[in-house]
Amino acid sequence: MRFSVVIPAHDIEQYVFQAVRSVLDQTFSDYEILVVADSCTDGTVSEIRRAGVEPLVAHVGSAGRARNVGLDCARGEYVLFLDGDDYFIHERVFETIDRCLKDAGDVDILHFGFMMGRNPCGVHSNGGNMWPNIWSRAWKRAAIGSTRFNDLRSGQDLYFCQDMFAKPSLTSAERDILLVQYRYPREGSLTWERLGGRGATA
Repeated sequence: MRFSVVIPAHDIEQYVFQAVRSVLDQTFSDYEILVVADSCTDGTVSEIRRAGVEPLVAHVGSAGRARNVGLDCARGEYVLFLDGDDYFIHERVFETIDRCLKDAGDVDILHFGFMMGRNPCGVHSNGGNMWPNIWSRAWKRAAIGSTRFNDLRSGQDLYFCQDMFAKPSLTSAERDILLVQYRYPREGSLTWERLGGRGATA
């Protein structure tokens, strides 16, 4: 199996259907989807099922722990992370990632671009640094090994990336192609809370 797609979902009933369908509508078929419904109190689980997937129901209390549940079940050669309120931009994303990986010699990490709201973002920010997120990358599962997300309520992306990038001898490639739509900032999300409940320009 080429890809395992891990999606944490907590009380996002109005968004998760689109996230799941953006996976199921892919033209590339060699993947599995692992949607971890964590401590949901709204219709998230029903929306995941309506989209066509039986979720892994968990009560772990954070997106990081929910991702760990998915990671522990993953069987794919590469892991793709997607937040349950985001989505893949088109139906050939997996084909594109697979082709880029093959062209790069099946590296350990493939970095790619994304849309932040209406703004296109390449692999690097305007400051020249790589974006510290997990969902604009394909991660070789063997390279991840025993690395897992911490229990912090927010910022797990940053620490996971730091742990991975600190590993010696990992290979990587960069492609400035836009593959993921990141809702920035979504009202009610952790990013929204950090901004004090106001919008922002990427």
